[in-house]
Amino acid sequence: MSEHIKHMLYTTIPAFVIALIVYSIMGIKFSGNAIDNQKIDGVMNSLQANFVISPWLLLIPLAVIFLVFKKVPALPALTVGIILGFLADIFVQGGSIGEAVNALQGGYGIETANETVNDLLNQGGLDSMTYTVSLAMVAMIFGGLMESTGMLNVIVEQILKIARTARSLCATTVVTSLM
Repeated sequence: MSEHIKHMLYTTIPAFVIALIVYSIMGIKFSGNAIDNQKIDGVMNSLQANFVISPWLLLIPLAVIFLVFKKVPALPALTVGIILGFLADIFVQGGSIGEAVNALQGGYGIETANETVNDLLNQGGLDSMTYTVSLAMVAMIFGGLMESTGMLNVIVEQILKIARTARSLCATTVVTSLM
């Protein structure tokens, strides 16, 4: 076993065990006995009344997964998914080009008698991602400024003085990420 894999086990196995425990508890708590079948039927009926549901539509996410598997860069792969979804909205679901463009920009909107379906589907679009994208851009600009002024090198040198072993590197990584 390589050294890299051995060091990964210190962080991977505890995270796996914690996730296993949490999901087991959630599975027991929210098992089939606690599910309201009428609510599920209501959601299914509402979706079937408003949309064409076909296994063929799974080809769209499968195409994106295939492109990612073939190591196509993320932006072209996602662009293919967006274009295929756009075309599916028009040709399969029967939407108009204007509605499809509005869904891309502002997110999809629908009003049904089922509140769960409304909560599930009324969101998204480029507008909803503006805050996240702008935060990422500001963080990259800040990182670039720190690197160009030399501040980042000073911080890294101080961290490397503390992080002498693999364990201390893990600890300083956790502490610096929290800071």
